[in-house]
Amino acid sequence: MILGMKSLSLHDKRFVYMMHRSIRYRLLLLLGAVAVSCTSFDEKVTLALDEDIIASARDLQAGPLPLVDGLKKNAKALFVYRDSILIVLNKNVDDAHAIELYDLSDCRTIARLYRFGSGTDGLLSAEAVLNGNRLIVNDSVRSQVVTLNIDSVLRNHRYAPPPLRYGKIGAPKAVPFYDDLLVENPDFFHNKDMRIRQGDSRFIVMKQGESYTANKSYKYYTKHLAVNGQILVDEEKGRVLYGRLYESLLEVYDSDLRLIRSVSGPMNIVPNYRFEGTGGYYRIEFKHPIPYAYLNCCADADYVYLVYAGGYLKKEAAMNSLSHWILKFDWEGNFVQSYRAGMAVLSLSKSVRDADAFYAAVSDENGQVSLVRLAEKE
Repeated sequence: MILGMKSLSLHDKRFVYMMHRSIRYRLLLLLGAVAVSCTSFDEKVTLALDEDIIASARDLQAGPLPLVDGLKKNAKALFVYRDSILIVLNKNVDDAHAIELYDLSDCRTIARLYRFGSGTDGLLSAEAVLNGNRLIVNDSVRSQVVTLNIDSVLRNHRYAPPPLRYGKIGAPKAVPFYDDLLVENPDFFHNKDMRIRQGDSRFIVMKQGESYTANKSYKYYTKHLAVNGQILVDEEKGRVLYGRLYESLLEVYDSDLRLIRSVSGPMNIVPNYRFEGTGGYYRIEFKHPIPYAYLNCCADADYVYLVYAGGYLKKEAAMNSLSHWILKFDWEGNFVQSYRAGMAVLSLSKSVRDADAFYAAVSDENGQVSLVRLAEKE
């Protein structure tokens, strides 16, 4: 943290942060800005991906990684960092640590971090995304988030920054955003066909410990519809990418959270709704089947990788009944490549050795999680 940042406004924090970057990065950013202007990257550009992206997706084959079988007894998600470090995110069971790191070369334990429980640094639930060298871990039960720098853990096996807590808001995840936290606005709901425009912003910026108070003038309960999207932040590039869970829509925001690009498709899936309630306050519910788009993700310095379903889930059907693809974008929202996963992907991480390879956590019919390497057939 830059000295004196706590006393600055969010806008000033971003300004100071950007000014303290290296000269090299500023030159790269300037060159990037020139390149963007040459491609007519205007504010609120709307792009539509064609279904051919799915038809032409590269097929990935799953290769088992049996060495990790003994390390994932309580796993709910698995990640691989730089092709060499296994990160296990565990279920909340007695005496378990939430996060465990192992050396894949010899299965040596590197670190066990964060106990489950209601203690000072305890977690009661854990969901995670790997963004570069940072594992972003959300505990939706206690409304707290941990940002774990994997390189720091490798240098110091006891490195475990305390969770940052924020007020109950009805959104299951928060993402570090400069010195604050970025959270989905649970009351945000815009639908032209229904003539509803509730809420001004997709996101809410919250400080640690800050409470959220809903606008009492809102007429619709939408918390279960407006959250659970995929949020990826690159502070240096000044970009926030947001993939909708229930709609084929990827949104790109700048560091001031201004929407600068929307990318729809590739599949045309649209949710249908019904109203419940009387007396001027209504709960908006899905009509079945429910569409699912962006399910989970990971990112590196150059690209974001989003697991995409692009289909409708019938009532009581399992999520693994939907086909899963991996869509690759750059941080400006430009589509780069598509891959056919061939299986339901619970969590995703990217190989650094192979440009077209991934590591994925998958589960069998009994809910047992395993790790596979997804790569094109040689």
